[in-house]
Amino acid sequence: MDTTDSVIRDAGVPVLAGTAGRDDVGHFPGRRRRCDPEEALYREGEDVRAIYRVRDGLIKLFTHFESGRRRIVRLQHRGDWLGLGGLFERPHLPTAVSIGHTQLDCYPVRRLVDLQRKSPSVQATVLRQWYADLEEADRWIAEFSTGDIRDRVAHLIGHLAATDIAAG
Repeated sequence: MDTTDSVIRDAGVPVLAGTAGRDDVGHFPGRRRRCDPEEALYREGEDVRAIYRVRDGLIKLFTHFESGRRRIVRLQHRGDWLGLGGLFERPHLPTAVSIGHTQLDCYPVRRLVDLQRKSPSVQATVLRQWYADLEEADRWIAEFSTGDIRDRVAHLIGHLAATDIAAG
């Protein structure tokens, strides 16, 4: 057993350990939260009080423009983390809203910050998740934000179908 496992077990939150993937959501239980369709999980600019991991369902992240318009910037699905900026005392950037009935695990930011300080392995896992989020953001810019609307919709449908298949 490595020290990361014991730090995480001692803190009572078996989260951000090892190389958990989308299929391992049930391995990291947190306080459960259920969201109804169109329920806001948090709003852009709010302080991060908790970090969430999607257990089941889909969350849309969108940003607001001064004109009053809003644009979806990403979809978070099973296994994805929300609110990681809270580990670095950053506010929520996009607003997060449930698309349908969604189940999440909820983790207090302070507990995860403490784990991150105690364990380089936990911090490395956070960085891996952030890198995955960056790759996904790049994909959204390249495939869903440019070009003809028909092409963008076709890319989005293909992405959603692949996501659904990967999630099981």
